[in-house]
Amino acid sequence: MPETVNIEIGDSAQQVPTGTENLSMHKAVNEGDLVGLKLLLTKEDPTKVDEKGRTPLHWACCYGNDNTDAQAIAVEMVKEILKSLKDKLCLELLDRADKKGRTGVP
Repeated sequence: MPETVNIEIGDSAQQVPTGTENLSMHKAVNEGDLVGLKLLLTKEDPTKVDEKGRTPLHWACCYGNDNTDAQAIAVEMVKEILKSLKDKLCLELLDRADKKGRTGVP
């Protein structure tokens, strides 16, 4: 039996295989936990990848293929992740400097 560790998502603790504890956003998406995902998006990097190079967005796009209710959750998860990525990208673009060290914000 593989070793497990506890991770906290929202108000609950869940057991995950050792080595995946830093992928709690992936875990929330895998379980369709929209509330946990929203919380984790405020704390974690949504561009973090798993061992196969997949981001939480990849996982959300594959969630609920066989179930209409799950597909609705998947759409909401994708929206939340994209909103988080948009906010992150906007901040990065604001901080990006040209070759003379100037940014778009005085």
